[in-house]
Amino acid sequence: MGLLALSMVLAGEVSLGPTPLFAKEPNFEKFLNTPTQKITAVTSNLQAQAFVRAAMGPFIQATSHKKSRGRRHKKPPLPTTITQKMVNLAAGVATWHFSSEMEMQLHQGHKRGMSFLHDTSNDHLTWLTKVSTQPELHRVFALANTYFELAATQQPAIVELPHYARYAEYLHQQYSIWTKENKGWLTIAEKAGAQGVTQRLHEYWNTEASKERNFPAPSVQNQESYAARYLHQHYLPLHQAYLQAALVKLQMETEHRTRVIWNRLRQWQTDQKRKRGLLRLCGTWQWLIHNHQNHGDYKTVMIYPPPSQYDRMDPKPAKIQVQGDTVYIRWEFPRGIIQEESLLFSEKDRALSGTFVNNMGHNGSITGRRVKPCKEK
Repeated sequence: MGLLALSMVLAGEVSLGPTPLFAKEPNFEKFLNTPTQKITAVTSNLQAQAFVRAAMGPFIQATSHKKSRGRRHKKPPLPTTITQKMVNLAAGVATWHFSSEMEMQLHQGHKRGMSFLHDTSNDHLTWLTKVSTQPELHRVFALANTYFELAATQQPAIVELPHYARYAEYLHQQYSIWTKENKGWLTIAEKAGAQGVTQRLHEYWNTEASKERNFPAPSVQNQESYAARYLHQHYLPLHQAYLQAALVKLQMETEHRTRVIWNRLRQWQTDQKRKRGLLRLCGTWQWLIHNHQNHGDYKTVMIYPPPSQYDRMDPKPAKIQVQGDTVYIRWEFPRGIIQEESLLFSEKDRALSGTFVNNMGHNGSITGRRVKPCKEK
């Protein structure tokens, strides 16, 4: 190949950096910290995909199908695995914001600030709970619903409750805040909600108290006072502490999961961009190289295979970047020889023209014309 022979005449050690063709890549941390109002506006999978595209740029699958004459060329649909990852990514950001906002509300002691949890018309939360694959989110969501509903109840009145110690001891023995068994407070709160917790707070009067002959049953109003005191002085502080810890854990795990999905989508975009560039170059080209130093012209044939066969190309470029009609090709040869080519497509990808430079001092122009189409496979 004339181009390779020209590049390897002399050895050199100077390294040439690639020309920056692409804008600054999207930043994950900035994406994760999207303004809350933007992510809470997402209420469907299509909106989730649009949300991800707005941050990460277009998702275009590489294809070798040619445009039909007189017909608009339709972009091939994205693989289901990719669209699902986009939805999961948006759901991850929504979960991160949800857990962060709720933890802040708990920390600041806002017992009514999350009233939207009970709003069945909140399309964003309806979508999030439907698409989320994180079991912990559903558990935290249920515990939060129970907590804020119970926390909104009236504070206990300051009245004398002579049997409160016995009443509280019974509940301590029957129900633990930490156990995950059916008799654990948190399990009851998750599965039976605020109503289930309230029922357990009143069961003492129908079980233990009724067994004692000399124990007069208090009025219904006083029973409510017993339940309210236990609820606000014992149960809710423990529930809040557990919920805060669960929210912090959920946020950390969600950030990790979301970053993994982000990186996989970025890699897919990079792979597809590389394939599209290789498809545009695919075929046999007649290369005319003009060396500005000696004003000599060199002809050579360059063969670029389809992307599926690119790894078998020998030698092959170290890097190919295509943005719009701009092509950057970097060759790395033995003994530290490096050559870079900056070219432009024209004539509907049938021609290429531009310049080259290498670390031996050579520079000049390149004119290429496709003489044989790509054998698509």
